[in-house]
Amino acid sequence: MADDHLDTEIAGYRAGRVLRVLGRPLRVTEPCVGLGGLRRLCELSGSQYLSTQGFDTEASLLPYYNNLQRFCGASGVQALRLGTDGDVEKVNPESLLPVEAIVAGPPCQPWAGTGQQQGTADARASVMDVCIGWIIAQAWQGQLLAFAVENSPRLRGTPYLRELLQRLRACIPMFAVSVEVHDLCQLCPQHRERLWIRGLRRDCLRGLPGLPPPLSMKDLGGKVPLETVLDSRALPADPGSLSPNMQCNLAAYLTRVQGDIENGKAGEIAVIELDRNPLKDFGGGIVYDGTPPLRTKGPKLWLLLTQDVKEKRPWQEHSLHRYMLQEEKAMLQGHEPRTPWLFSSQTQAEKAIGNAYHPLHLGIMLCPLLEIAFLQGKLKSEPQTITQEELWQLTPPPEAALAAQLSEGDEMDEDEQAAVHPEPTMPLPIKVKVEPGCKTWAVHPEPTMPLPIKVKVEPECKTWAVHPEPTMPLPIKVETWASGRLKMERSKRDSVVNLASPQRRVRRKRGDC
Repeated sequence: MADDHLDTEIAGYRAGRVLRVLGRPLRVTEPCVGLGGLRRLCELSGSQYLSTQGFDTEASLLPYYNNLQRFCGASGVQALRLGTDGDVEKVNPESLLPVEAIVAGPPCQPWAGTGQQQGTADARASVMDVCIGWIIAQAWQGQLLAFAVENSPRLRGTPYLRELLQRLRACIPMFAVSVEVHDLCQLCPQHRERLWIRGLRRDCLRGLPGLPPPLSMKDLGGKVPLETVLDSRALPADPGSLSPNMQCNLAAYLTRVQGDIENGKAGEIAVIELDRNPLKDFGGGIVYDGTPPLRTKGPKLWLLLTQDVKEKRPWQEHSLHRYMLQEEKAMLQGHEPRTPWLFSSQTQAEKAIGNAYHPLHLGIMLCPLLEIAFLQGKLKSEPQTITQEELWQLTPPPEAALAAQLSEGDEMDEDEQAAVHPEPTMPLPIKVKVEPGCKTWAVHPEPTMPLPIKVKVEPECKTWAVHPEPTMPLPIKVETWASGRLKMERSKRDSVVNLASPQRRVRRKRGDC
């Protein structure tokens, strides 16, 4: 049943129930920690938070977290590495402590509509590569159960996303991986579509067809209304204080709101990007009972109560006739209204708030995975670690074969990679002959009669040239997996763990996306 009094605190309490039931801090790695979405989710859910290892290069977060501890009594954030110490590209993955979950929000500007959209040619795209590499490295430490990585929905359908998913499925086949694109407006009064890459270890999915879906509005008891994040004590603003262009835009928007009211299309609260002229082809629109996505730089959002517009009251009598406050934007992103005042400047606060992901968005994506792990007995009162042999036992046969092939190929040059064939279950009539200096492999059944074929190696050529000439038998060589089993030596396992992006070298050479 929907809750008429639902707000962010109640929704967060319901979303994070598994964190509360766990009874201890979850061990988590947080690249690009930002405002601390997980910390805020733990705060909303009434659970414990202790930063295992969090990183961010944004220097403005230093005063934010210092003030958060000094004036707000926040705990568990002492281990965060911020500023120059928080550069994830300079951290050795082998130095990371084992964790049960990874939560990351790498920069989305390479793909976001408000960014330069340079894709992988943008230097900031390498942070996503690092986050995926950390997931692979920490998965093989034997403690990782789940991960959730947030980014722009414009990443969907790109070759780069397909590459990332191939890396994850090949390098950590013991994890089930999925991609979700979800709009925050289904839960909160903000249109903010995000892409999430989620993963869960397969021993948590025994008897289940796949990853559990994200929590829905029904699971949380309703949708958070816009009025719960607005300050009813704020006074209306005099339109005379606006620039002439803004006053003209406001008058045009009031006319449009009046028309929507007459046509039955208006909601209760109108949110307007006042710096955009609605009369132009690419002018701004009106969002009712919600807001457009918050960004790091503007625009300012103007608020109107449609009932006041309908009754044509003077601006002094309007309940809402002003810009949205920074404190309200912080609450719209799921954080406390005091958040902007913990920064050294309002510009830094606006940037951090625009970059943040909503704690509820994280909660509906991550918590269902943790709940399944908890119910399956994998998330316990103390972190559990399993061996690499046990991890391999969780691997489905197709994924295991792919991982083994990549491990074999990673140890050879690109021009010297051989074709790999599984060992047959029954003996085959095969004759094997190794030709000195030969770098390729071939398998042929032994002929009952001499074949009119001669095989020779052309000078400076690594492929076989075939000429019809009835002379010598075929020089052939066989490569198989030992005993037909997927057993990898430690050196091969390490090559899978540290496997870099297959396209990274190509991108560095060509500079394309």
